[in-house]
Amino acid sequence: RTDRTVTCWGNNDHGQATARSGRFSAITAAQNVTCGLRTSGTVQCWGQEGEIAPGGSFTQIDAGPTPSCGLRRDGTIECWGISLHELEELGDQYLAVSAGIFHACAIRTDRTIACAGNTIQRPQGQTDAPEGRFTAVSSGPWHSCAIRTNGAVTCWGENSSGQTDAPGGRFTSVAAGDNHSCGLRSDGAVVCWGFDVTGRAAVPDDEFTMLAAGYFHACGLRPNRTVSCWGNNAHGQLEAPSGQFSSITAGGSHTCALGTNGAVSCWGMNNHRQANAPRGDFIAIDAGRDFTCGVRTSSSVVCWGSNHHHAASGSGTGATAISAGTEHGCGLYRGGNIRCWGLNSQGSTDPPSEEFTAVAAGTLHTCGIRADRTVACWGWNVYGQTEAPSGAFGALAAGATHTCGLRTDGTVTCWGESTHGQADAPFGEFSSITANWDLSCGVRADRTVTCWGRSGAIPPPNGVQYTRP
Repeated sequence: RTDRTVTCWGNNDHGQATARSGRFSAITAAQNVTCGLRTSGTVQCWGQEGEIAPGGSFTQIDAGPTPSCGLRRDGTIECWGISLHELEELGDQYLAVSAGIFHACAIRTDRTIACAGNTIQRPQGQTDAPEGRFTAVSSGPWHSCAIRTNGAVTCWGENSSGQTDAPGGRFTSVAAGDNHSCGLRSDGAVVCWGFDVTGRAAVPDDEFTMLAAGYFHACGLRPNRTVSCWGNNAHGQLEAPSGQFSSITAGGSHTCALGTNGAVSCWGMNNHRQANAPRGDFIAIDAGRDFTCGVRTSSSVVCWGSNHHHAASGSGTGATAISAGTEHGCGLYRGGNIRCWGLNSQGSTDPPSEEFTAVAAGTLHTCGIRADRTVACWGWNVYGQTEAPSGAFGALAAGATHTCGLRTDGTVTCWGESTHGQADAPFGEFSSITANWDLSCGVRADRTVTCWGRSGAIPPPNGVQYTRP
């Protein structure tokens, strides 16, 4: 703030958003820790391992998940959480330092970069500093980016999502995130590259009749039966085919749609062939994390993709509906009985012997709607995800450790884990719902979309607003 006090908001499970009192000249935040540089030059940290900051006077600090590092007034570096002796004991003087996971990079007084740390756990070249002269450096968990004296950006380290594929041009600032990086160009424009983990909740301004949420993307079925997707596109999961469809479903990083002609089309990640839909006519489909299951017009069940823990081993005839979870699946069969297959470490594939009309599979739990419209859940219950509320329901959607139900009056109730707000259903009337991992979405009666999840445990202070770019 302008009075040099600090206010934090967001996830606070380790106390990282409980700001300390006093006046600060700079702040820095990592996954579960926040550190501030007081106007006196001392360091104060809060959150996970937040009380172990060293004494003395510093001019710059950077919080990493492990370690955090600071630049002392004499130009030397000290790190805490873990010690990086290669940087601390070389006797060099530095201008700036940035910390990642088990490593850090710093700019020497001659503008060259030195990096050090333990790369045994995840060797990605994160300590292989480039040659040349630099003015700024920023380290993410497993990669770093730096600005050269000519304004160009160079990145190194892990590049699984393109986070080190820096664009050309002149930059004045750069920041390395988890699986993405962003830079401020000299003309004031912001450009980012790598994994876009937040785009799935940025719903387009359109009308939809059905939704499907993946881990980092979402898709919607428009009233004209075409599909639109948004969010992360690292594996092509947004590249929906043309045509008309009757339903859609999203897995971890792939999407499938059931055409009005009964054929199935899938796109996105295909490392386990989860997007290689078989030929034939189907009446229902559902995508799990990295496998997909469908019910043919003959009522037989077929699954494709990863068969880890026999997740894709669903079979049999007489099915009317299907649900695929993280590593197990369930089918609803004629007569209302449910049969499940796949991982059963917590009883998620042991349904009760009752009559059901719908089923939804999560990670290690499953829920079903009984013939009387009440809900029964079974399996892992560490977050209360099997403690179904009373009342009458018409549809279910299961995330990793939470479940949402669409009541017969059109309102939505969710239960289970809500670390990111994924079980905090909004008020109003909805026509359909979807859930996946830590996100929930619903189509309102006016066909607009509302999503909830990944919200902070501490709301932003008055005067702070979020706007879309």
